[in-house]
Amino acid sequence: MSIPQRGDWQQLGNVRSGVLKALEDARVAKKISASTEAKVVLSADGVLLTLFQDYLKYLRELFIVSQVEVRNENIPAEMSREADIFTTQMEGLFRVTIQKADGKKCDRCWNYSVHVGENSRYPTVCERWQRGNQGNRSRRSGCGCRWLTAVASFPLP
Repeated sequence: MSIPQRGDWQQLGNVRSGVLKALEDARVAKKISASTEAKVVLSADGVLLTLFQDYLKYLRELFIVSQVEVRNENIPAEMSREADIFTTQMEGLFRVTIQKADGKKCDRCWNYSVHVGENSRYPTVCERWQRGNQGNRSRRSGCGCRWLTAVASFPLP
């Protein structure tokens, strides 16, 4: 899918508000210490599920987390008062669950990935950083984690 359309961005902004609240609750409860330690699990059905699936590749950066998973789950209206259930202006409800991200922390972008350690040449970096730096050892290039790449400015072995 292409870049999100205006109406979709409005809905994704509403979803982001719910996710940010859930991330803050997880930080307060000491489940995570930073959003990059998190895996966000979005559960919904119908129109919201389609929206989440259509824009899944954008959600990790929109929420500033390491991983996002989308699940098909019917959320009955009577559950709408539970702490992890949120509404949008669209029809339906969605659930946000915050979990510890899978994998290890990338030394370059600080995101967690199950692929850290797979590359013998760069064992401490994620697949996104590896893809962005094939044959390029510049400190300014990186995995697309733009807001963190500048901070992680140490040389590679």
